[in-house]
Amino acid sequence: MADECEETNDYRVHAPDFGEAKKLCNGQYTCLNVQQRVEEILLPYRFLSNVYDGITATLKEKNLVYCHQLAGVVLAFGNVHLLQDQAKVVDELPVLVVKVQVEYVVFKPTVGSTLIGVVTRIGADYFGLLVHQCINASIHLKKKKLIGLQLQVGKNVAFLVKTVYTEDGLLSIGGKLHQSHKTGSIPNEGNVRDTKGKTTDSPSEIIISNGGNDDNRNNGSLKRKKDKKKDQAGKKAKKKMKLDKSK
Repeated sequence: MADECEETNDYRVHAPDFGEAKKLCNGQYTCLNVQQRVEEILLPYRFLSNVYDGITATLKEKNLVYCHQLAGVVLAFGNVHLLQDQAKVVDELPVLVVKVQVEYVVFKPTVGSTLIGVVTRIGADYFGLLVHQCINASIHLKKKKLIGLQLQVGKNVAFLVKTVYTEDGLLSIGGKLHQSHKTGSIPNEGNVRDTKGKTTDSPSEIIISNGGNDDNRNNGSLKRKKDKKKDQAGKKAKKKMKLDKSK
């Protein structure tokens, strides 16, 4: 693997629109939710003739920026409603204050949560990912281990969030490979499932439905059956001893 990063222009940052972002909320491993808020928007006087354009322009400034009030990064907004017919003027500020109701799709990753990212670059001891086509993440590994993974740009990778850091409105995510990489394959959203066949966000419950060795699984199953028979035999012996003593 070359020391220089491999990059592709096919994976540029792309913020989804409100409809796309809401659909993403229904998927697994997204760390997305919808929040409805009532806010006061400060509009410059130039928007007197078209208040809705001013509201939209102001709200767009929040896209892909970490918002402390929402405790996450705004991916998109929609369903904006003006809640009053008149605007307020505060002191001598050159702005109008209007109250609106708005829905935000917010990305709120937490340490230990599972995410799916697309590999966008591969370096000597790390690889970069893009989550939801607009959030950057990176995973650092030893060069030997990284080569063994045989990663390719454009491949989906499941990873656990290790660190979440914000500065000046920008969010950066540090991750570590999902435990499933030990099977020799990098899982995607479709094959990371729990023991009941349902997707899960709990790393400790996640297994790979198409990974592992059948012989190992069969051997483990036989061992559990033998242990169960031993326990049952022990219980029967204790019960018999109690009956003999009572006689």
